[in-house]
Parts: sequence; structure tokens; C-alpha cells
Amino acid sequence: MVQVSVAAAVKVAGGPQLPLDLTLDPESYTLHFSRLTEAGGETDKDELTLPDGTMVLLAVTAVDAEEKPAKVELELSAGTKTEVTGAFVVANADAIDQLVTAGEDRVVKIENKSDKPVTVQILTCRDPDTADE
Repeated sequence: MVQVSVAAAVKVAGGPQLPLDLTLDPESYTLHFSRLTEAGGETDKDELTLPDGTMVLLAVTAVDAEEKPAKVELELSAGTKTEVTGAFVVANADAIDQLVTAGEDRVVKIENKSDKPVTVQILTCRDPDTADE
């Protein structure tokens, strides 16, 4: 078992602030790392096969060489594409199941949509309660 923390907040100028901090105790995690050429380049795509088990966290970052947010497209399930600029986090097993793992295909496809090379990291965590069923 590992401990994973997520620390974030949503702030509205002059309005509310919602803390989004949480701690998870998943059985394991995986980190996928991709360096993609600019959009249309020879290696502007990659894919990640998700591990078996119930996913409780899916976190994605995409940055250019200057560490600025970069635009990528994720195909989370067949035919369902999501554009991400900089970061994307889902920390709910039911939501991840509906977005990614509900079908037979547990592959996340990644495509650079930026005119610069980008680095993409995808962190996934598995729940210990159902990972070995």
C-alpha cells in the first residue's frame, strides 16, 4: 500500500474557496511518462494501457519545455475524446469507471495538439479492495 495526497483548491475572486485536499491509500500506482513531438510530428501520439482493478485516481499533466501548460487530447474510451490543457484530475472510482474503464478497452490514447513538443505524465492508482478480484 502507498499513500497518495492531492492538494488543490478552487478559488473565486471575491467569492468562495473550495478546498479539494484528499488522501488515498491505494494498493499501488503507476506513472506513465511520454515525450511527444509537436502536433503532426512523427511521434505526437502515445497510449497507456491501464492496470487491472478499480482505478481510484487518474491524474494527467501536460507541459511544454518551458513547463507551461500544453494542450493534449486524451481518448479515454473508444470514441470519447477529452481536450486537456495543463492538468486533469479525477479522484472518484465511479467517475473513472464511466470515463475510462467501463468498456473492455482499458487504453488511454494521448495526442499532442500543441505546436511545441510536450511532456505528459499520467498517474493512476488502484483500490486495494477490488484490485485482485
